[in-house]
Amino acid sequence: MKEVEEELTEMHDAVSEYMSSVRRMQEASIRVHEVFAMLLREESEVPVQVLNAVKASRANKDWCSQQSEYAMLETVIRPAGERLKLFAALKAKENQRQQKLLDYDAYRSRLNAESTKNPDSEHVFKLQSKLDRARESVDLVTDEVVTKCVDIEHGEREMVEKAFSCFIACEAAVGERQCQSMNPLLLDLPKAAEAIVLINSRAV
Repeated sequence: MKEVEEELTEMHDAVSEYMSSVRRMQEASIRVHEVFAMLLREESEVPVQVLNAVKASRANKDWCSQQSEYAMLETVIRPAGERLKLFAALKAKENQRQQKLLDYDAYRSRLNAESTKNPDSEHVFKLQSKLDRARESVDLVTDEVVTKCVDIEHGEREMVEKAFSCFIACEAAVGERQCQSMNPLLLDLPKAAEAIVLINSRAV
């Protein structure tokens, strides 16, 4: 069960880091466009192509925050976080079971010691009753631990497969959004031809 928790935590953290990286990339893109806008302005006016690029980069950042990040949060991060909470509940229940076992062992030791001294005493009878109740408590908590383990394992793979599918959808959407917003700008940027040729020459 610990391995499952570690793997789920790793997935949760990796996707969270991806989201942060995309956010930083969008912010860096805006910064680069703004620097070019400063360098290419002519008589205090920025060329319209550069202004359009700045607007597109800002729109991309807003879209990623409102659409892609939200979808990834709801379909990957939040479900993983909710499932991780089950592990915390399981640990609490396991700790409770451990305490119940300690109580049971304490009553059993006292009963054994008292039975040796006064096997027919009323105190032995009371200790036996306490031991029986302690055993029932252990069994009850054990059943609860088992139930929580089943809850965690049930649908685990299905949840991860869904998270993976949703992540791919969000990742593809980010790339498509970038293309949709930036490709039209190339029509007014003939000097981009050299970069396009080099990119395509390395295409796999």
